[in-house]
Amino acid sequence: MEGIIDLHHEIMFYIIIIITFVLWMLVRIVMLFSSDRPALSYTKITHCEELEWAWTLIPALILCTIAGPSFALLYAMDELNHPEVTLKVVGHQWYWSYEYSDFVRSEGWQLLGEYPKVSFDATLVQEEDLLLGDLRLLETD
Repeated sequence: MEGIIDLHHEIMFYIIIIITFVLWMLVRIVMLFSSDRPALSYTKITHCEELEWAWTLIPALILCTIAGPSFALLYAMDELNHPEVTLKVVGHQWYWSYEYSDFVRSEGWQLLGEYPKVSFDATLVQEEDLLLGDLRLLETD
């Protein structure tokens, strides 16, 4: 989690610089090329090969700079730590299903050489079973 927060702060630094630069350029272009001023020559902007190289390479370099730490964090998050318990939770329309695949019931394990998994469904509590103050659509068994 600390790595995610640090990556967020690092990327926000770049984003703030980019937004500031883009807003400055937008205001500058609107002020220079407004209809109140005499027409300026656009040839330095539309036919400048160096400018086209710059606005292609600079964003690519920024993306490569951001990609390095994010790929390192993604790789670090993918490491498995051999958890003690594996819990599979499936949300259905009106109830939840839980399955503990690490635990095995002692009876009935002979079925096809597989161990049956411990699983159960958590359904809504019936209206007649609700206690005073319980929420009808949030209480489960």
